[in-house]
Amino acid sequence: MSNIDKSKIIYVSPAYEEIWGESSDGLYDSSRKWIDAIHPEDRKRVSEWILTKQAAGGDDEIYRIVRPDGSIRWIQDRAFPIHDAAGKIHRIVGTANDITKRKEAWDAVAESEARKKAIMQAALDGIITFDHDGRMVELNSAAEKIFGRSHLIGKNVMEVIPASFKTWFKNGLVNCFAGARGPVQGSRIEMPALRADGSHFFAEITITQIRLPGSPMFTLYIRDITKQKHAEAELRSLPQRIIKAQEAECSRIAQELHDGINQMIASVKMRLRKVDESLPDLKPAAREILNRCDGLLVKVLEENRRIAHNLRPAELDQLGLAAACGSFCDEVKLRTNLTFHLRISSFKQRLSPAVELNLFRIVQEAVNNIEKYARAKSVRVQIRLQGNSVVLKIQDDGRGFNAKIAETGKTKHHGLGLTNMRQRALSLGGTCKIESVSGCGTTIVVYVPLKSAKKTKTGNSSATLKEIHDIPAVEEIVKFRPLSG
Repeated sequence: MSNIDKSKIIYVSPAYEEIWGESSDGLYDSSRKWIDAIHPEDRKRVSEWILTKQAAGGDDEIYRIVRPDGSIRWIQDRAFPIHDAAGKIHRIVGTANDITKRKEAWDAVAESEARKKAIMQAALDGIITFDHDGRMVELNSAAEKIFGRSHLIGKNVMEVIPASFKTWFKNGLVNCFAGARGPVQGSRIEMPALRADGSHFFAEITITQIRLPGSPMFTLYIRDITKQKHAEAELRSLPQRIIKAQEAECSRIAQELHDGINQMIASVKMRLRKVDESLPDLKPAAREILNRCDGLLVKVLEENRRIAHNLRPAELDQLGLAAACGSFCDEVKLRTNLTFHLRISSFKQRLSPAVELNLFRIVQEAVNNIEKYARAKSVRVQIRLQGNSVVLKIQDDGRGFNAKIAETGKTKHHGLGLTNMRQRALSLGGTCKIESVSGCGTTIVVYVPLKSAKKTKTGNSSATLKEIHDIPAVEEIVKFRPLSG
């Protein structure tokens, strides 16, 4: 308590010594001593407050003091006047509270809020905080950019969820309220979301619950993965496009072999015969050379036809998968010691050209691998319907191999061919299982769903790029166990 002009201290409580860190006796001797302890940066402001506002009362002032030991304390000061009987002010009473801990807490909260705001605004992902009613209470600029709209605060989060997902999303939050985890909270989920123009985009979302007293609140992290999805689709379609390009190139080369090189070889053969016929007095040795040349040309023609046939067998386009597989196996049987057992079910209608071509190529690849590496004696090839799938099974009794190592592509002979078979199965929306153990032979089983192997009219058309893009991605399944019967 002091007089009006603060020139004399009338009373100071014992708490002064605890807060200011010095004896109150000195304050009675020098009324400005408490003011001299105010931090230099705050002293002018507080001095003006003392002169202009203390007498009116009601105003608080917050300032720092420097204690004799150099430590800083934060003070909240409030002053009010005391009037005499005549109504004149004759005393000023002030209360000074040490709010150092409170101020540190305020500063910590302010710093935390500043950091959170900086993180939210710098984040590339959208961040939305919403309450238990679904009302958005906070979001960053990335969220506004992702959804293509601003002023979302106060709106319901359901406005950015497509209608077909609203029930699922809401049920997930209800489970959270009930104490269950639900299908939403804590998981990374890919789902469509809505922009302001009503267009959909693919988003990856994660929702976490903010555990505070009272009603629950949630933070939704959202990332626009539309470009990523397009890139993944392009990557998935790449093997199919490569396969399609390979088949187109095989068809072109086969056509050139048939229409170009074969015709030239046939022409040379005919000319040699004319030379032989036009020279009746030709020496026996020269005639023997001509005969040998004719024989070599016959072999070249046969080899050329075999290569062209393997590149694009005419039976596949004209007679179907069973005829092409039978012809191919017969041809391999003639030049090897392999014994073939074929069981190919008859279909009421032809499978689509893409399915027939890729299944034939898998048979071709598998049999060629058996011929080169397996040291097998017999090969079983089976094609049949099983439920909603076309099943191709190729089994040999050869020496087998470590399928797990071959899958990595690090072996000398295996890897690329197996990968090619898997990619062809995948291009049909199917799977390719390879089971092999050293010394126990190998079994390859391909499953192609009928929805991808739908029946069409016969023809030699191949799958379009759009069809390839529309093929669903099916996870490849590879099992390793001893060969079964």
